[in-house]
Amino acid sequence: MAADAASRALSALQGRFQKEQSGAPSVMPILSREHIEPAEMSYLDDSLGYALHRAQLAVFEGILQCFAESDVTAAEFLVLVVVAENPGINQADLAKSLEVERPRIVPTLNSLEQRGLAKRTQVAQDARVRQIHLTKSGHQLVKVLQRRARDHQKRIMARLDETEAKVILSCLWKLAGRDCPDEERVRRNGAQVRSV
Repeated sequence: MAADAASRALSALQGRFQKEQSGAPSVMPILSREHIEPAEMSYLDDSLGYALHRAQLAVFEGILQCFAESDVTAAEFLVLVVVAENPGINQADLAKSLEVERPRIVPTLNSLEQRGLAKRTQVAQDARVRQIHLTKSGHQLVKVLQRRARDHQKRIMARLDETEAKVILSCLWKLAGRDCPDEERVRRNGAQVRSV
């Protein structure tokens, strides 16, 4: 899977290079992944940011495929989950809970609403405030996506031993400058860290 992505990226790069040559024959040889020598990256071996980036890529590669089967983006999944757990949440609180600017939520909500997965209703007391609810289809979809995400997460977490699995979530939240939310829930779920 990663090899396919690398191959597609290499092909795209070669295509761009050939176009830049304005019709001249390409001087860039066609390379396959097995012909590429690994680059020296020892500086990055001790980089927290790079390690987090690589871990994120490992987690997100599979999870995005799970969502793609239902034509849902990671952002849409996050919104679906938060709204499912907080029916009637308003757009401002949703944006705040996801730590994004309010205008960035609007296109995601528009997409979910157009596909019949969510609906926004005005609050009678304040016409500027809109509450968000999932439709029946939205509730059904979020359950399917959560199951797929949990299954993917179990596959990823299988790379860790039990002690590592119990520690990782707490450490990541600590690095983010926050306490681990509801550690009891984490213990109940067998230290199954949510991948998204």
